[in-house]
Amino acid sequence: MLARVCTKEFLIIDRLLASITAEQLRYVEAVLTNDEASSDEELRECFVEAGLTEEQARRALQYRNRYIGRLHLNGQTPIVLELGAGGSSVSSGSGMSP
Repeated sequence: MLARVCTKEFLIIDRLLASITAEQLRYVEAVLTNDEASSDEELRECFVEAGLTEEQARRALQYRNRYIGRLHLNGQTPIVLELGAGGSSVSSGSGMSP
């Protein structure tokens, strides 16, 4: 389900991914943008190892085609919008608790 969920610095468009930390978000977006070689299953495992739940990892992979090989402005990605550009924020601290 897609919904606008506000945190501190970014607006997470996807409710399921709204509880990931800023560090996890940077990691997920970097992988989705740059890793063309790994299978979805390999990326899912990497995301889970980074602290996402299985469900969050699968959801993040649904965005893969919208990231791969594309450049996005910081805070203007398929998953988030930065505050001040019509959005809100991902917590930079605590771990995940969906």
